[in-house]
Amino acid sequence: MSGLMACRAIRSRDGSLPILAVTAFSLAYYARRAAEAGAQGIVGKNDFDGMGAAIGDILHHQAMSVRLDASESVSFDSARRAHLRLAGDMEPTVVDLSAREREIVEQYAQANKPAVIARNLGISAGSVKTYLDRAQNRLGLSSRADLVEYWWQRS
Repeated sequence: MSGLMACRAIRSRDGSLPILAVTAFSLAYYARRAAEAGAQGIVGKNDFDGMGAAIGDILHHQAMSVRLDASESVSFDSARRAHLRLAGDMEPTVVDLSAREREIVEQYAQANKPAVIARNLGISAGSVKTYLDRAQNRLGLSSRADLVEYWWQRS
């Protein structure tokens, strides 16, 4: 069984264990394939500094992005999102968010702070944070940074 097949088999059954792909071959060739197989990142087997950083990234952020060259990068899903995708479940999308959640995430993705959004909408900053947390959880994302990235990629 290849490493990519093993990754896909694990990810289709489990959405919590982060997987870091390690390869002796070209990242440009394997990064997208590893992302599709459900990994949260990839590094070259001789890139010890990169490996340490990648392990930290996937443990704290659950996914990473790998720049292949000046114009191309590959973004990896969190373990949970990859599991939903590979398990065949319907992946949540922005349309699953309420109108208010979408409105708040849109403003947050435009670099507005919760206090500014609250003032714009006439609600408390705590309510804004609750809406952001709810949107993040509904989409299966592990951080606000992931929420912003997801918003720009899919909205």
